Amino acid sequence: MQPGKCVMLLNALNISSTDYSGWNDGGLDSRRRHNMKIFDYDGKRNITGHDLKRARRDRKLTQDELAATLQAEGIIIDRDSISRIETGRRFVADYELKAFYEMFGNDFTSEF
Repeated sequence: MQPGKCVMLLNALNISSTDYSGWNDGGLDSRRRHNMKIFDYDGKRNITGHDLKRARRDRKLTQDELAATLQAEGIIIDRDSISRIETGRRFVADYELKAFYEMFGNDFTSEF
């Protein structure tokens, strides 16, 4: 994501780029990947894991079956990654989020 788009995203979420209170237990995670700050939100690395788990279970899919289906679509992901996304221990890439939505449709949406 380009720096300008990051600022636009923060603005859309009504988050000041200097206001990180409540993020990662009051502080900003200092790790960096690709010059982007990585942080947790309410102790989780994503806010969609619970929706993914619910949608997957509603369709009676195992984590292995979901991973295999996504792999057939060209998404490189394994069962362990699905598990870590569902428990909030892994970030979700934008292309993965798109694939989840395309697979589950409105069953995957959250109330934000």
